[in-house]
Amino acid sequence: MAALRRYCLISRPHDGLVSMHRLVQAVTLNQLTDGQRRAWFAAAGTVMEQALPGTPQAPAAWPDYRRLLPHALAVLPPGADALLEISRYLGAAGDFRTARTLARQLCDQRAERPDPLAARHNLAYRTGEAGEAAAARDQLAALPPICERVLRAEHPDTLAVRHNFARWAETEEATKLPR
Repeated sequence: MAALRRYCLISRPHDGLVSMHRLVQAVTLNQLTDGQRRAWFAAAGTVMEQALPGTPQAPAAWPDYRRLLPHALAVLPPGADALLEISRYLGAAGDFRTARTLARQLCDQRAERPDPLAARHNLAYRTGEAGEAAAARDQLAALPPICERVLRAEHPDTLAVRHNFARWAETEEATKLPR
């Protein structure tokens, strides 16, 4: 750390954090083998997953999410569970369009996995938050029978899907009413 600081390759530590110039990052990454690069990204992804607060709806955690967001997007592999948490943070914090974009990427990545239900539910919910109630309703319409088959009718996730389907269906109908 002292040598890196002496050559101005990293900033002075502040609140336990240092920053490195992007050019230094790029040169360092370029000198790694593919195997080393994958190993470092995997390690960084693990650290990032552990660093996330785990409370995306809690406003007190939003500054931490905001600070970690660019780093998480850089190191987390596509389809990582932590990206679902980040999408939930973005939605809770009011960035509906970015939350929907991330939810769509997650849904696409998880389509091959055995249980893409959480990603599909998240995408539909974020679509509704982004102002597209009809699209959210249509995306959610297919999920209740799948949830009932996979999770059971009384499972909390099945109930949440039903609730959100009703929410976006009602919102869509309300927009059609004459004023």
